[in-house]
Amino acid sequence: MGISQYTFIKKERRAEWDRIPEQYRQEERLLLWQGDRGNAAAEVILDEKAEALELIAEPVTDEKGNLSEGIEVRAEFQKWISTYTGSNWIPEPRPYRLPEAPKGDKSYSADVIYGSQMEHEKLLEKNGRIIQPIWITVSTTRDEKPGLYSTKIRVRTEKGGEQSLKLKIRVLDLKLDQDNEYYLNLWQYPYASAAYYQVEPFGREHLQIMKRQMRPYMEAGGKIGTASIVEEPWYHQTWCDYPSMVRWKRENGKWQFEYGEFDRWTGFLLKEVKVSYIECYSVVPWGNVLRYREDGKEIEKQAEPGSEFWIEVWSAFLQSFVQHLEEKGWFDRIILAMDERPKEEMEAALNLIATFPDRHGNSLKVGGAVVHYNKEMWDRLFTVTPHLSALANGEISRELFREIVRRRRQEGKLTSIYSMIHDYPGIFSMSDPGEAAWTIWYIESCGADGFLKWAYDAWCKDPLEENVHCYFEAGDMFLVYPGERREKEPDVRVSPRFRMLEEAIHDVRKLRQMKKVPEYEKKAEQLLDSVRCFYGKGKSNGVGTAGFMEADEQIKRELAEEVERLHRAVGTLSCRYAVDEEQLMERTRLPEEGRDVVRSLKMTEQEYHRWKELFYKKENGKKIVDKTFCASEYTLSFGTIENFIKVIDIETLTRCKTDDDLLMWCGKAVLQGFDQIAPLMLDIFEDLTVEQLKTAATKDIAKVIIGVMKYTFSEIMSLGKEKN
Repeated sequence: MGISQYTFIKKERRAEWDRIPEQYRQEERLLLWQGDRGNAAAEVILDEKAEALELIAEPVTDEKGNLSEGIEVRAEFQKWISTYTGSNWIPEPRPYRLPEAPKGDKSYSADVIYGSQMEHEKLLEKNGRIIQPIWITVSTTRDEKPGLYSTKIRVRTEKGGEQSLKLKIRVLDLKLDQDNEYYLNLWQYPYASAAYYQVEPFGREHLQIMKRQMRPYMEAGGKIGTASIVEEPWYHQTWCDYPSMVRWKRENGKWQFEYGEFDRWTGFLLKEVKVSYIECYSVVPWGNVLRYREDGKEIEKQAEPGSEFWIEVWSAFLQSFVQHLEEKGWFDRIILAMDERPKEEMEAALNLIATFPDRHGNSLKVGGAVVHYNKEMWDRLFTVTPHLSALANGEISRELFREIVRRRRQEGKLTSIYSMIHDYPGIFSMSDPGEAAWTIWYIESCGADGFLKWAYDAWCKDPLEENVHCYFEAGDMFLVYPGERREKEPDVRVSPRFRMLEEAIHDVRKLRQMKKVPEYEKKAEQLLDSVRCFYGKGKSNGVGTAGFMEADEQIKRELAEEVERLHRAVGTLSCRYAVDEEQLMERTRLPEEGRDVVRSLKMTEQEYHRWKELFYKKENGKKIVDKTFCASEYTLSFGTIENFIKVIDIETLTRCKTDDDLLMWCGKAVLQGFDQIAPLMLDIFEDLTVEQLKTAATKDIAKVIIGVMKYTFSEIMSLGKEKN
């Protein structure tokens, strides 16, 4: 058996395994920063019967053939898993342990980035062909040298058939700022992994597994941990049990609380995962049912917020909890969180929590995932997370939300946005991977600090074979998969959805970093303002608690194109930010004679070279004069002058002691404020066009600016004399 086709495909669209892709691409290019991660996708199509396959990523080399030590390329097959697509069965009342999902229509999703080898039993045959998706992940270290690198991704069969694809990697001279944080919050369910691997929760073996399992979350920017302080805070919605990490007991009418599992998990999250905060669920759990032991018996009792029993039990807990957190030194890192609870219940919780401060008089932080906007409530919450629909449907305008986020950020508070079941765009097994990236982009366009999603690892019974759930859309419960139980040290396996989520977060972090430079802040904001909204463009297919929303092929295609556009726009902007796309790897040293001037004018080396080269028309490598414009007189509008003045740094101007200094400073003004300077030039020279202006020598433009400045100041001074 041979390989009939091996080609790169768009990573934003799920591989269509029942037909051959229309375009055959044999080379893929990635543009990365130092300390960055990017993705590519491919498909291999085999004839007739399946057999074992192997992927090999060749060593990465630079243009001179030298091996790279700072670029890692992982090429892995995607494993097909059974995905439930029928109508879900929701039993009422909900049992304590969820039943298996009923058997119904099934499809298959290549949702697990599995490994470099694939046995025949894991391949999927359709219409006499085997179509096997491949995912390629490229990572760069922060000290990798800028330049152009290349490698090949080879695929071969056990009978000797082999094909290869070329992968080129451009590393820019830009380091992704590690302090530029993105607040990613994917809820964790450690009891699911303990059940899957059959180990003691939070024992040594379990925490070793969790260390590997949480690594992708940490690398993607995960900043929030999840802990349970009551039994089943989401009222039996997870497939496996989700007990309290705090054990509740009442003996002889007195409440007691044991923190053994809570301490081991919290200590692990703070030390190993390095989260900023840990959200504890919940003072107002789903169903408002508390389970505890009393005099040796298991008790389950309703506890409505604000009721006498609720006040009694939670007062006892809060007094104990605050004291325990102070002793451990964790008080400032803990958030008492609430999820989609009614306003009255949240207010009761906030009022009670405020009555149990620490020894310094500070109350515990409180957070809430809320569906609707309520200013009074939001002002009281440390973390507030509205649903994406509130922004997309116009309940809160983007302008208002951005202002709310800015104000809360000044107060040291966090503001995120969440998505959930049945949404389109979604982050489910059957969703295109690009839908995850779009979600991050849209949230960033709204100005939020980060993104919240249930869940990271709430696995079902056998997730590597069937990711079905009797309540929710397949894949809604987890973005990563476990390793095989037979593996000695099982490692986590991520989904393409997770990788695209991570890629979009990296793009957003790059934008945030570039926005710190005034010249790029406007460009970044323009890009974010251009993000198209696709929310609500799907229709229900009846899957899940509210009906899984799925869009038609045209909408899916447009969304994938939008995600690709945004990703490429960040790449283009990054090249300009690094210096100049064409000269990126050909920069010369700054001349000795110009260094003092550049330093005094706060001009970077990159700006100097752009100043020298940018606005010239070139012919045969030489600069030539194409056309000359002159004006004997001119009248400038006040608006033009007003915009022009905005790019003038008066303080710097006064430090220019020579004409050369002044000329250099004006050259920098041209680079940084071309949009303000262009109208000035067009006002003065009637026949001049924008395109012609872009080919002009920066030196000539600077001379005109100096003339205008002298004329303007002389006119102002003369007006002053006439008045006197």
